[in-house]
Amino acid sequence: MINEPKPVAFFNLDNTVIQGTSLVHFIQSLTECGQLSWRNISSFKLKGSRLRGKKSKSELAIEQQIHRAFKFLQGSHQSQFLEECEALANKLLNFKINPQVLSKIHDHQRNGHDTWLLTDAPIEIATTLAQRIGMTGALGTKSEILEGTYSGRLDGELLKGSHKAQAAKDLASIRSYDLTQSFAYSDSLNDLPLLASVGTPYVVNPNSELARIARKNAWHELLPAA
Repeated sequence: MINEPKPVAFFNLDNTVIQGTSLVHFIQSLTECGQLSWRNISSFKLKGSRLRGKKSKSELAIEQQIHRAFKFLQGSHQSQFLEECEALANKLLNFKINPQVLSKIHDHQRNGHDTWLLTDAPIEIATTLAQRIGMTGALGTKSEILEGTYSGRLDGELLKGSHKAQAAKDLASIRSYDLTQSFAYSDSLNDLPLLASVGTPYVVNPNSELARIARKNAWHELLPAA
């Protein structure tokens, strides 16, 4: 029996479903419980803000920043990280969730659409949060794990840009999703390939360049509540 194609809704995580960056929130949580120094988190957030403040961020600079963030996992046990992800999910859901985007997730769920997180954040964080929201699943960046411990290296590519769009297409093929009837939500210029791959793209709190592209292509905009 051939499954009938159906819609799906893809959601970026950082600065879309949640306010801020999940890895920064995670590192800050480790700092608060004494596992890292405030110097670590201050340095990380400072360099991240410098990148975000540039009008045009180079792909190399962004990748270097993300790789640096994943280095914080080096030497940690996966079981320990999964426990910390549960605590992080509580914090994000209580204080950092974007209520407008959460409402959209629930709208899609009520309409019978599958909902997925697609993010360059660690798959463990994405999966934990997706489960807590009741989403269908999550795809994220995978870290190399050797004998249950993070090596500090990635297992494959960062799930961003064209890699994220390809992951969505692969998932659509496996799950019989019709991308022409589907939705994608993101705040990021890096997600243009994903946004362009679906029938109904939403830009979330876009910067001026993303807003310009959205208006040129008649995409939807999800702006902060007045």
